[in-house]
Amino acid sequence: MRVIVCDLDDTLFPEIQYVESGFSAVGHWFMDLKNRKLLNSVVKIASAAEFASSCMDIHYAGVRGNVFDQLLESIGQSVHLSMSNPELVKKMVDVYRYHRPAITLHSDVVEMFRRNRERGDCRLGIITNGLAAVQRLKVEALDLETLCDHIVYCEELGVQKPSEIPYRHMMKLCGDEYDGGHFMYIGDHAIKDFVGARKCGWKTARIVRENGLHGHVVAPDGIDADVVVSSLNLV
Repeated sequence: MRVIVCDLDDTLFPEIQYVESGFSAVGHWFMDLKNRKLLNSVVKIASAAEFASSCMDIHYAGVRGNVFDQLLESIGQSVHLSMSNPELVKKMVDVYRYHRPAITLHSDVVEMFRRNRERGDCRLGIITNGLAAVQRLKVEALDLETLCDHIVYCEELGVQKPSEIPYRHMMKLCGDEYDGGHFMYIGDHAIKDFVGARKCGWKTARIVRENGLHGHVVAPDGIDADVVVSSLNLV
């Protein structure tokens, strides 16, 4: 019996898909404000699609964390009838985080889950960083609760990877008969994903996808995965 545990973002689905979905959701919300005349007429965005495209341009320019601030500055939004710009940005962030994402699993993920389910001697799980409420929305959108035996949300344990606590919690969920040698962790982030797993004696594999957001990350010696693969069909 073995247990395969995966990271979520970019490992099981394209993280850039989530980014696009979030910007689109904010764009529709923003245009609703504009259509209801709650925004200053100086705003130069004509549609939700244009809003999302402008956000993606800023994202691809390497901006992280203040995309909406930069967008508002670039389109001339300076006055809102009921909230200041910081309040407007905070609301945008909330819409982005808590929308129901339009995301799909990588094709090799579907095949990997099917193949190991058919083996009959494999259990499947997920350990994911980030806000638990946000990650749950992704899990629901991907219907992963029907595919996995256990899902561990690090925030609910009061930690984030690379802590080993989520990995030990997964082992506890699987039962005392499973030691570290039964487990493999598959992730995409060379620094965050494998430290805790290796401390628990797990095998590790890093997936490097063509459009992955973290494929460029280089880990110090001794904390990267045991193997690097380009497809989960190789696991």
